Amino acid sequence: MKQLFSFPFDNIVAEEYSVSIILPEGVTDIKYDLPFDVDDVTVDKYYSFLDYWGRSRITFTKKNVIGKHNLPITLSYKFRERILYTEPVILVGGFLVLFGLFILTGRL
Repeated sequence: MKQLFSFPFDNIVAEEYSVSIILPEGVTDIKYDLPFDVDDVTVDKYYSFLDYWGRSRITFTKKNVIGKHNLPITLSYKFRERILYTEPVILVGGFLVLFGLFILTGRL
């Protein structure tokens, strides 16, 4: 995956600039390649709607960014395809429990 380390305007200098990239849920072995040095790299968890384990968010921060820093960031990671099925299984299971409770309370 390639992402540009840039902003949408030409000829602008930023005192401090950060790029956050949110990866899919369940990725492991995150590696990145930057064409220049950055001041700070943080990897943390980001929770969104129906996220069970959280998504990995990687943030690159650099001071004094100019037009020459408009270069691609290369990310690589491993992804297990079984994790794609966790959200539908949780939703279906939740609805089954909810409708089962409605059926039980209706019969009482």
